[in-house]
Amino acid sequence: MSAGSSGAVLVERITAPVRGMHRAISSSWFERIGPVGSPVRIVHDSIVDLTYASILTAASVVGPMLDTRIDPAAGGSKRLQAVVNSLWGDDLGIHRDRVAVPMTAHIEHETADRLVVLVHGISDTDACWSGESGLLGALEEHPEITPVTLRYNAGLSIANNGARLAALLDDIVTTWPVPVESMALVGYSMGALVIHHALAAGHVADRPWATTVSDVVSIGGPHRGSPIERTVAMAARALAVGSTTRPLADFLDSRSTGIKDLGGASPVPDWDRPDLDTRFHFIAGVITTDPTHPIGALAGDLVVTRASGTEPSHLEPTSTVTLGGTHHLDLLRDPAVIAQTLEWITSEVP
Repeated sequence: MSAGSSGAVLVERITAPVRGMHRAISSSWFERIGPVGSPVRIVHDSIVDLTYASILTAASVVGPMLDTRIDPAAGGSKRLQAVVNSLWGDDLGIHRDRVAVPMTAHIEHETADRLVVLVHGISDTDACWSGESGLLGALEEHPEITPVTLRYNAGLSIANNGARLAALLDDIVTTWPVPVESMALVGYSMGALVIHHALAAGHVADRPWATTVSDVVSIGGPHRGSPIERTVAMAARALAVGSTTRPLADFLDSRSTGIKDLGGASPVPDWDRPDLDTRFHFIAGVITTDPTHPIGALAGDLVVTRASGTEPSHLEPTSTVTLGGTHHLDLLRDPAVIAQTLEWITSEVP
């Protein structure tokens, strides 16, 4: 479970479209030459097949060997593994056992009766919350709260990860050394969608932990879908038209179910909440200094639009905040985001 096997997956996935386009381009030229080029084509195709097969064989052999030499806990190794999982985590082939990230929770201490569960975004790890300017460091100043950071395979469907998180939280609360008084769920980007699915799954299954959730905080969550994913889907359809570009279309289509869900294909299931005390908070960023500027509303934070980040279709928000002059990747280090999130999750439920 290290950078070696993750790198092998990258090599294999990138080699496929390159090989396909190579074959498509060369075939078109040999067809123009006609029968006279058949002997040359046979030799060419044999060399090409041998070359690409050698690359794939080398990757499948060298990757696992490197796993024994590279520390799987190293930041770069974990990040590469997260990227590979986000791209193809639902179909990792022979490397699944070494590369797939299981859903796991990291808990520093189990003493407080108030929990804050932090769920990272796509292509990220639980390290995104760390550092002096991160939310995890800010939470350490509140001993009455225990932070719980999560790692998960972002390539699986969002609904699947939501169900897994619901089951994991059930286990955590059941085995917690003291009765859990309250729990806050904080999700960044895709993580925000995962926690909304988890809460819905928890209530549908009447899991005890679901009734303890006081606050749900969404930071840059694409609740109405991401325009980037929709653009990629359109590009894949366009590239599939031509024989030369079809291998590239197949490569784009091989992206994981988790990524495809970001286009808006994973709505949160309906669930009854007439007497629910949970508060739902949403933070979105826009690139314009003025949060109300029309360009900012349209472009959002260059990944998630303002409406997608603050106007979910499945419930009425308790509170929303839009920050101007902010890029999607900067949200978790923005002092205003940290301060606002702390204010919400440390206040008592009325």
